[in-house]
Amino acid sequence: GSFSSEKALDNTMQVISNLVIFTLVTPALLAPQSDFKTVCKNGCPAFSSGGRGGGGGRALAEPEHEYEPEAEPESAPMSIPEIVTTNKDFSTLLAAVAAAGLVEALSAEGPFTVFAPTNDAFAKVPSAALAGLLEDKDALTGVLARHVIAGANIMAGDIGVGVTEVETLGGEKIEVIKAGSCVTIRSSAGTANVIMADVGATNGVIHVIDTVI
Repeated sequence: GSFSSEKALDNTMQVISNLVIFTLVTPALLAPQSDFKTVCKNGCPAFSSGGRGGGGGRALAEPEHEYEPEAEPESAPMSIPEIVTTNKDFSTLLAAVAAAGLVEALSAEGPFTVFAPTNDAFAKVPSAALAGLLEDKDALTGVLARHVIAGANIMAGDIGVGVTEVETLGGEKIEVIKAGSCVTIRSSAGTANVIMADVGATNGVIHVIDTVI
């Protein structure tokens, strides 16, 4: 009789022991893998294969080295001519500035506010007229000077609502018109919309426009 009682007690203790082990181990086994995911140097999840090398139930292999993302190098600040040179949308403007001999002038300390026409803006000018302009240095210089304000670093937020008259590098008066978030530049030669504002440079700021003024 006592042997049966001892055996029953042993069985009961084994069941309790199994329940305790199951309670402690099961949550770790059932936890979502994302909780354990570690990224290796090559960017892949560092899980062991389980079937090879007798790894059995180990869900996670420790990586040799923790992955640390490399910091992206900060781009060096550029002057107005450097920005124009490195942006393919300004290739016609670059050719015009070079033909007028203004690269050195726009590389000066400034500050300058430049309304920069894109290639699409120059494409609106009839090809014969544009070719003639590029060959006439004085006329070309006059047109480009109309796009530059010297001695001022005018940001979009500095412009009040309504019409503001400013003087260009060439001595002409142009109007900067702000209505809501839209900014328009108006000169005696035409009107342009600012399509990208506040492109900062080491010696001023560029506002990209859609028409040659």
